[in-house]
Amino acid sequence: MPRARQASDWQLSGWLTPLLLFVSSSAWLTWPLAAHATSRVSGPGAGDNVASLWNFWWMRHVLASSSEHFFQTRFLFWPFGVSLVLHTHSALLAFIGATVLRSASIITAQNVLIIFSYALNGFAAYLLAWSATRHREGSMLAGLFFESSPYFSAHLNGHFNLIAAWGLPLYAFTFWTALERESRRAAVAAGVTLVAVLYTDYYYVIYSLVLTACLLGFRWLNIRVEGTASRIHTHLDTVLEAFLASLAAGWLVVWITGGGAISFGRWRISVTSGLNIQTAMWIVLLVLLWRRWRPAFRVRRRPGTADRDLWITAVVLLAFAFGAAPLVRAALDAWRRGEYVSQIYFWRSAPAGVDLGSFLLGNPFHPVWGALVQRAYAVWGTSAIESTSWLGLAPMAVLLLARRDWIRDPAAIRWLGVGLVFLIWALGPHLTIAGFKTGLLMPGILLRYVPVVANARIPGRAMVIVYLAVSVVLATAIKSSRLGERPGLLWLLGFALVIDFDAAPFPMFALETPALYRTLASLPQGAVIEAPLGIRDGFGFVGSLDERTLFYQSVHGKPLVGGFVARMPRALETAYRRAPVLGPLLRLSSGEQLALGSTTETAATASGFLDAHEIRYIVLDTDRATVDLQEYVRNLPTTLIERNGGRELYVVRPRSPQKEPSLSGLPAFPALPARP
Repeated sequence: MPRARQASDWQLSGWLTPLLLFVSSSAWLTWPLAAHATSRVSGPGAGDNVASLWNFWWMRHVLASSSEHFFQTRFLFWPFGVSLVLHTHSALLAFIGATVLRSASIITAQNVLIIFSYALNGFAAYLLAWSATRHREGSMLAGLFFESSPYFSAHLNGHFNLIAAWGLPLYAFTFWTALERESRRAAVAAGVTLVAVLYTDYYYVIYSLVLTACLLGFRWLNIRVEGTASRIHTHLDTVLEAFLASLAAGWLVVWITGGGAISFGRWRISVTSGLNIQTAMWIVLLVLLWRRWRPAFRVRRRPGTADRDLWITAVVLLAFAFGAAPLVRAALDAWRRGEYVSQIYFWRSAPAGVDLGSFLLGNPFHPVWGALVQRAYAVWGTSAIESTSWLGLAPMAVLLLARRDWIRDPAAIRWLGVGLVFLIWALGPHLTIAGFKTGLLMPGILLRYVPVVANARIPGRAMVIVYLAVSVVLATAIKSSRLGERPGLLWLLGFALVIDFDAAPFPMFALETPALYRTLASLPQGAVIEAPLGIRDGFGFVGSLDERTLFYQSVHGKPLVGGFVARMPRALETAYRRAPVLGPLLRLSSGEQLALGSTTETAATASGFLDAHEIRYIVLDTDRATVDLQEYVRNLPTTLIERNGGRELYVVRPRSPQKEPSLSGLPAFPALPARP
C-alpha cells in the first residue's frame, strides 16, 4: 500500500472504527454497570471496591485543601495517620475523577472510568498489534481479545486499579516506536506513559520495567537453544537414578501413610506432606536430563542497535524520573520513617501462582458455565480472581492451526518470548497442576529477595502481560494466514471470542447512606470511631472492618479511626493495640473478651485519651457488634444523640476536671486540620 494511502486510512478509519468497537464492547463487557453508573458499585458486596472508591473522595478532599497531601493521610488510622505511597491509590484515575468528572458523584466518576478503561485497554492493544502487523482487522481482534479477557472480569469484582491496564500496551507501543524510529519525541511519550502507569498501579509499573528489559533483550540478542549429542551412560548416572528411585519410593510411602517424624538424637525431622522430597526429586531429575542432552544456549548480539537503543531508553527513563519525582520523594520519606512494608514469607508459604490446570477449565466468570468452573477452582484451592488464565478456545485454535504461518514472524517470536517470561512469573514460586503441588521450584521464588519487585507479591497478576502478548501473536497469526483475507471468518472469530469471554451480567450492589451520617456531617469537626473497629491491609486484618464506612466518610468528611490501606506498617498495629480505648475496642471487635476489671480501668483513662486526640464521635453498629462491645461503648463517657438503621451515634463528653489520666508512652499529635 502506498505511504499516502496508509496515512489517509490511519487518519480516517484507522482509529475511529476500532474506537467505536471498543467503546461499545466495553459497555457490554461491564453490563449492567452503564445502566446503574450513578447508583451502584461493581462487585457482589462491599470490599476492595469501596476502598477504591475512597481514593476518589480523598483526591477531591486534598485538592480542596491547602494543608493535605495525597500520599500521606491522617483521615484514616486516626490519630496516627498512614502513608499512601504503597497503597492502591490509583492517583491518576482519582485525579481525573476529581477534575474532569468533578461535577459527578464519586460513584459515577469511578464507574465512568471503569468503562472508559475497558475501552482504552482494547484500543491501546489495537495500537500495539497494528504497529507489529499493519493489519487492521487482525489488530482489532487482538484489541478485543485483550479488552474482553477474563483477567479484567476477575478484577471487576473490586480491584479497579487493575482494570486500568491500558498503560501497558500503550507504553509498549510508544517505547517500541521510539526504538524503531530512533525518535526522541516518541521516547518522551513513552516516558510520560510510564509515569501514567506509575500513578495507576504499582504492579503495572514493575511489569512495564521488566517488559522494557525483555523488549531490549529480544531486540539485541539472538538466543537459540541447541541440543548436543547424548553422553555415554556413566556410574554417576546410575547413582543419580538410584537416588531418584529411592526418593520416589520415600514420597510414595509418605503419600500413602501420611508421613510422620524421625528423631536423630536431639534432632527431629517432620515429614508429612512430602513436598521437600518432591523438590529433591525434581533437582535430581533435572540434573539427569541435563547430563543426558546437554542443551547449549547460543547467544549472539545483533549488530548496530544497542548504542542507539540505550540513548532512547535513557530519554524514556529521564522523562519517567521527572514525572515520578513526587511519588519517589514521598516513598523516601516513608522509608526514612520506617513505613516501607513488604510481606515476609518462606517458599512454602508464598502466595500461590496460576494453576497450570486452569488453562483447560474455561472462563470462570461466564454466565452459563462459570459457576462450574469456579467450583473446580475452589476444589483445587485456587483463587479465580487472582489466578484466572483461560485464553479462549477460538484464539488457541487459530494459533495452533496457523502456527506454520506465524512462527517465523519476528514480532510474533518477540511477543511469544515476552509471554513466556511473564507466564513463568505468573506460575508463582512452585508449579501447581490441578491443585497438586508438584514441588518444582519456579524462578518466581527468588523475586521476594528483589527490592521493590518483592511488593508485587501476587504472581497471577502477571497474566495481564500474557494476555497482551497472546493478543499480538494472534494478530500476526491472522495476518500471516489466509484468515486475514476472509472477513466472514474474522467476524465469526470475534463473535466466538466475545461469547467465550462474556461475564455479563456482572453483580452489583447499591451503597445506601444511613441518615445518621448526614447528622454526623452537620456536627463540628472531630474524629470518628466506627464500632466494631477494624484495621486492615493487603496482608490481613485486626478487629472487624465494614468497608462501607470508608464511603460513609465521604458523606460526613471527618477523620476515621481505623480503616484500610494496602500496606500497613506493623508499628501502626502495635500503636493501636497499646492505646487506651482503641486496644480494647480492637479486641472486642475481634470477638475476644476483656479481662475482669479492664473495662473500669479503661473508662478511667478514656475521657483523657479521646479528648487529647480529638476523637469526638462513636458510631455503634448494633447489628454487627457483640453484646460485650455494645456494653463497652455505652459505658464510655459519651451521650447518645441519634439511633436509626441499626446504628447509634454517640458524642464524646468533654473531659471532666478530675485527676488527669496518664497517657505516657503515646505520641503527641498536631491539632486536627481545619475542614476545607
